[in-house]
Amino acid sequence: VLEAQNGRVGFPLTKDQFPPYASVLPTQPPVNTLIAEKKALQSALKRALVVAHPEDHRVHLKVEDGELKVQALDHTQAPISEEVVPGEGQGEVRVNGKFLLQALEECKGERVHLHLHSGPRSPLLEIREEGFYALMAGLKTANPQNPS
Repeated sequence: VLEAQNGRVGFPLTKDQFPPYASVLPTQPPVNTLIAEKKALQSALKRALVVAHPEDHRVHLKVEDGELKVQALDHTQAPISEEVVPGEGQGEVRVNGKFLLQALEECKGERVHLHLHSGPRSPLLEIREEGFYALMAGLKTANPQNPS
């Protein structure tokens, strides 16, 4: 998908046929769900994106003790900022914060449910609500030999 000032356009990844996207769609229930107030999460993400790694806008989301930690990550995936917003559920995920923020703009409810699935290569984050569906790959954790 390419984004420009006036909109977005998507192209298939292979010539003459669509990629086998169905193979990455979740078929099992989520393993965890993070729940947060949409506006508070959006505000925290906007602040995190100011300092997050500019290549993939890495953020780490983690629910602990009724709070959702939103951390901006540097190129080694080390936290460089942290903000806490009210949250519920359990689990954690590293994700492209810019993509997540764009998805949240499409959500209509006051609270968002971020469903976490285990994926074939990395965790998957799913947002479902009436009239909207988003699925994004989580970022892998840093590997000392290969910090990707």
